[in-house]
Amino acid sequence: MARKSSSGSSVLSQLRPIMAQGKAKLLPLMQGIRPGLKSMVRRPVTGRARPKAGQSVTFLTETSDKRNFWQTTDVGMAQLDEPTTGSVILSFSDQDACLPAAKNLSPRQLNRLTRSELGPNLRVLNEQKSLGMVFATGAERVREHSQPLISGLLLLAHLLKSHKHWLQKDAGPLITGFAFGSDRDRLLILYLYDAGTLSLLQVTPRTPDTSGAIQNYIKTITKERPALASKGLRHDDPARIVLFESTEIAAVLHTLKPYPTEGDFYGVPQSLVLHFARLTALGAVVAASGWAGTQYLRLEFNQRDKAAQDMRLVAARQGVAELAKKQPAALIALGSVVPIDRALDKARAVYRAPGRVTVTTSLDQIQLASILDIPAGVSWGMAAGISDQLSAPAPDECTRQMVDTNTSLSQLMVSYVCTQPNSDLAGLFSARR
Repeated sequence: MARKSSSGSSVLSQLRPIMAQGKAKLLPLMQGIRPGLKSMVRRPVTGRARPKAGQSVTFLTETSDKRNFWQTTDVGMAQLDEPTTGSVILSFSDQDACLPAAKNLSPRQLNRLTRSELGPNLRVLNEQKSLGMVFATGAERVREHSQPLISGLLLLAHLLKSHKHWLQKDAGPLITGFAFGSDRDRLLILYLYDAGTLSLLQVTPRTPDTSGAIQNYIKTITKERPALASKGLRHDDPARIVLFESTEIAAVLHTLKPYPTEGDFYGVPQSLVLHFARLTALGAVVAASGWAGTQYLRLEFNQRDKAAQDMRLVAARQGVAELAKKQPAALIALGSVVPIDRALDKARAVYRAPGRVTVTTSLDQIQLASILDIPAGVSWGMAAGISDQLSAPAPDECTRQMVDTNTSLSQLMVSYVCTQPNSDLAGLFSARR
């Protein structure tokens, strides 16, 4: 365990100067892009912020060519030339649209449905999961206003849902909408809620007669849709007349999303798509930089380690050379540089009369070939020394390699290979002889 700890600390001590050099090179390059990295990682704000609780509201009414801004006062309704500064705009316009959307539609299917039914170049609010509907208006309308623009249809849908009127099975049509102001000066905004959709907007400003305005609205929509005549709509039926006032709006308005200020890509805001693309590219750059840094550290460490090994090898060679100069007898005792005596000893061990032995020496091994000549006319089975030659054991540190004869069967050859100890000592002197 002590050895591992020592080795680990040694590696770390070698890596520290390398990492310090890399840090010194990278820090000047990183200084200029730190703010850029923060902006790339930060999630973009899509659309406009939701209204705050208690924020002032400007009502926008728009039908055909009539367009007005309104604000409630203590005595009724005040007509404005432009929205109040710092307010949100609540839009009641025939350019606000809504479209039922099944909750199981994919973003691609929902995008195709919205564009085919409502047209291109829209700003879409997806309330598919909460209300089973999407809300949309033209992109030009949203860009026209610097303040958040909220769909009055979206607000009305949430209010109907909170009062248990939204998407009720077997429920008849409702006259619904808003009554702002006072009994003497009222802004009346009416919609027909039928079969899960809101339609047929009517704006009646400055009216003191809510009941009469509703009766006229029923006559108008019945002419527009004759099938409504059999639905029993009456201006004096409280079960079919559901109107909301300013106090009820204040409790819900701050939870609603304004129309987005940018387009989307299959339901995902464009800036968010670009944000994710930037993060993906940044991740790839970081991964590539990390890999390159790892390879750089590995290369630097290997180069330093090789240099250290080369220095140790040079020192070893010098040490052995000094030993050879000062104490040659001790070095020869460890193993001769050219071990002739040892080769001759191995040759004597494999020699069998009346044969001969060939010897080949190198720094790494000794090669022996014991050759027995067989006189002409002598049978192999009767030749003296053949059995002795074949049964002779290999000398120590040697291995018998093969038994062979020549083509005329006049010679028996047995070869051996013996290891050569301390060959590395000879290498230190470059003694290749």
